[in-house]
Order: sequence, then structure tokens, then C-alpha cells
Amino acid sequence: MKYITINILHPFLVAVFPILFLFSHNISEVNASQTIFPLILNLVATLILLVLLNFILKDILKTALIVSTLIFLFYSYGHLLNFAISLNFSINDNYNLIIFPFIVIILFSIILPILKTKRNLTKLSHFLNIIFALLISFQLLQAGYFRFFSPKAEAVQATIDGSVNMPSHLPDIFYLILDGFGRDDILRDIYHIDNSDFLNELRKRGFYIADSSHSNYGTTLSSITSAFNLDYIHRLADIPPDTHDLTSLSIMLANNRVFRFLKQYGYKSVAFESGNKFTELDSADYYFAPEFSLSEFENFLINLTPIPFFVQSGKNQFDIHRDRIEYVFNKLGELHYIEEPKIVFAPIISPHPPFVFGRNGEKIQRNRPFSYGDGNHYNDQGGSDEEYIKGYGDQCLYISQRLIETIDRIFENSKEPPIIILQGDHGPGLGVNWEKASETDMHERFSILNAYHLPRQGNELLNPSITPINSFRIILNRYFGTDFEMLPNYFFFTWISQPYRFIDITDHLREIESGTEVK
Repeated sequence: MKYITINILHPFLVAVFPILFLFSHNISEVNASQTIFPLILNLVATLILLVLLNFILKDILKTALIVSTLIFLFYSYGHLLNFAISLNFSINDNYNLIIFPFIVIILFSIILPILKTKRNLTKLSHFLNIIFALLISFQLLQAGYFRFFSPKAEAVQATIDGSVNMPSHLPDIFYLILDGFGRDDILRDIYHIDNSDFLNELRKRGFYIADSSHSNYGTTLSSITSAFNLDYIHRLADIPPDTHDLTSLSIMLANNRVFRFLKQYGYKSVAFESGNKFTELDSADYYFAPEFSLSEFENFLINLTPIPFFVQSGKNQFDIHRDRIEYVFNKLGELHYIEEPKIVFAPIISPHPPFVFGRNGEKIQRNRPFSYGDGNHYNDQGGSDEEYIKGYGDQCLYISQRLIETIDRIFENSKEPPIIILQGDHGPGLGVNWEKASETDMHERFSILNAYHLPRQGNELLNPSITPINSFRIILNRYFGTDFEMLPNYFFFTWISQPYRFIDITDHLREIESGTEVK
């Protein structure tokens, strides 16, 4: 019995391998805890499949080989699909019509010989055990080496000295991050949409629009972390440029200076799930998430399988993403039951891809795997520039509409006029090349929506070119008696694979803004 058990180990190893492979190859962007549920689910499903199939075949070795084949092909589907997309090889723009029949043919070409054979399959089972044990060991060693030996950032846990006296007014603070929301001139010149009605509606409600604003960074986590910590990343932490792990930035965000400062005034922190674990402040006093959602890692894992092919008409990844965005908008206007003053952080992955809304809120779904990729990554996944321009423009118009509705509900349910920041963490990504900074449209990527509602004459402290690095410096000075100097505006481009290798593009952007750029 023990010998049989050892020789049917490979289905479980095959089930574990794709999860560990995906984790080890994206370890700088994935938290290890995200692998736990998929691992358990895969192991349980494998056990059930083994028991049921063996009940039919009455041959545990053949059953184990068939189950291993099923699992291996199940997780190979996405790789073959991506290969077909890279070759632009499809039928009526539906790549599944090629891949699914191909997988079925391979499956039966393997299963039939297994069922017919009279040979002893013990040695083959033993061989598969060894191969997949070695493959898993390699993934674990790779992940372990990265976690323990790759350069780490030492974050500076700076504090803030506030006023001695309690402020007479403690307004709620809403920090809404609209992922990839571009500046008005960018929307008009590149995406051919007129969003002036949205900006005018904001002005009617007392907002100041910083219409010459840029983000300080070109990636989400760096942008948000620096804004919440009131300083540039390289001044907050000693980070070697060859560091790849985002964990240090995530820790800096979770323990940010603004939250810690406001806590001493009795503020409660409120945060929303975004789908990106590194930007989710789940340690907040109030943390909101829809009943069912998928993380970025889980979406990647699902895309390796044929699951999206089978659930196109049901509740799929696009629907789940759409529901999360609507959930945040709906919930933001319902927080008045929290009696204490609160700071609300709402990261919304939109109008950034995937494009799941039409301009009137209608459902949009591409006949491709679900993905957050933009720039050249969007093109690599089969999308065209024309599709990006229309998809982004339409989604941006709908998100603008939902923002106005949400802001009205916030105002309606606020006892004190609230502080509200509407801010793109960076601009759109049509012209981004994640491998070549020289081929990236920095003007597009760094030009952002940046709108403020600062009650009691707070808007008077703003200027058209204010950047996120100074947003909370102004707010804390105006309402809490701090004495921050305004930092000079600098702009840094980073690669996804090298998040701490900062390229200073400040002079480049200033030349573009002044019209003196040399082509």
C-alpha cells in the first residue's frame, strides 16, 4: 500500500507545480499568502478526481497517469493561447477555437494508449515523481533565494510633528486614486474625448483642478507610497537599484506617515480592496471588499487554464472586476455611519485596462484573456492601439460620470465639508514601452487628473502644477498645524521589473510643457 501511495504522488506534484512556478516567476509582485488557497483547492480537487476516476477504472496507476495528464494540459492551455495570440493566429478573432480542439486531440492521444497498455506503469510513475519533485524543488529554491538573499529596502519610519492644540474642525478625508486617469489635454489630444463637462461639474462643487499636474512616478505603488509618506522614495528608504521585491514599498505604504499622524487625532482609517495585494491596506480600521473577488495572482492563474473559455457567458473575470469597481463607488457614499473622523483610501483600477465599461456603463468584454497589461504589454496580448484608444476613452467617460454621482452622495452624507482628492496615480499607458524608456511617451504617462476639494479656503493654497508629493503636505499644514515646506517637483520613470531603478525625467517633462523639447 505504501509503495502504491508513493507512485501516485505525481498528480499532486503536477497540481502544485504551476502555482509555485507562477509564484516564483512573479515573486517580486506576489505575496506568498496568495498561493495558499489555490494550493489547497488544487490538492483537494486532485484527490477527488483520483478517487472518482479510480472508481471507474479500477487501476490506480493508470488513473494517476490520466489525472496528471489532465492537470498538465489544463494548466498548459493558457500558454498555448498566448502563443497563438503572439502569432495572431485565430478564427474570427477567437483563439479558443484553435486551442481547445488542439488540447482535446493531445489529451486523447495520451489517454488512449494509457488505457490500452498492458505494461507495468510503476517505473513511469516513479520517473514522473522524480521529475516533478525536482521541478518543484527548483521553484522553491528560486523563491527562497529571492526572499532571503535579494537586496532589501530599509524604510525610514519618519514621524510628523503636529500642532499642540486639537484642530477645531476634523473633516473626513477621501483619497480616491483613479488608476491611469489622464489630464484633460491628454484625453483630448490622444484619446479624442472631451471630458470638460466632468471638470466643470467638479468646479461647480468647489473643486480645484490642477490642470498642469504630473505624477511623480510612472507606476502605481511608488506613486501612492510616496504621496502617503510625503516624500520621494529615495529619501524615505535606502533601496539598491537592483532590488526587485515590492514588499518593502508595500510595508512603507501600510505604515504610512499620514495614517499614523491622523490616528493621534482620533481618525479611523478606511480602505478598499483593489485586486492588487501590494496596494491594499487591509490592516485599516475598516476594510471593505466585495463578497467575491479575485486577486491579480488568481487572475493570472485562471488565465493559464481553459476556465475563461467555459464561463464567457457566466460570472467571469471581467464581470468580477466590473463588480469590484461598482462596489467601491457605491460604498463610498455609505460611510457616514462611521461616527469618528475618517481618512478613506479608495484605489480604483480604472480607467486603466482591462476595459470593462462602455461610455454609458454597458458591459465590455474582449475575446482574449483578462489582463491588467497596458502599453506594449497590451499589444503583446493581442490588443491594438485603436482598440486601446476607444476602450480607454469610453471607460474614462463612464468613470467620470460615476465619480460625480459618488461625490454628490459623499457631500450629502457629510456633516462637515469633506476633504476630497481625486488623483490619477499616473497617466494612461498607450505609449508606454516597459522595456525601453526611450520609446515611452512620458508626457502621456505622467500627466494626470489632480483635483482637490479643500474646504474653508484650502483651495487657495493650491497651484496648477501641484504634484501628489505635496498633496498631504498642504492638507496637514492647512488643517493640522504642521509646517511642511513644499518639495520641488521631480519625476521618475521606473520599470515594472526594476521598480527601484529611477530614471529622472524632470527636465524632459519640463521641456515638453514649455514647448522647447528637442526632437
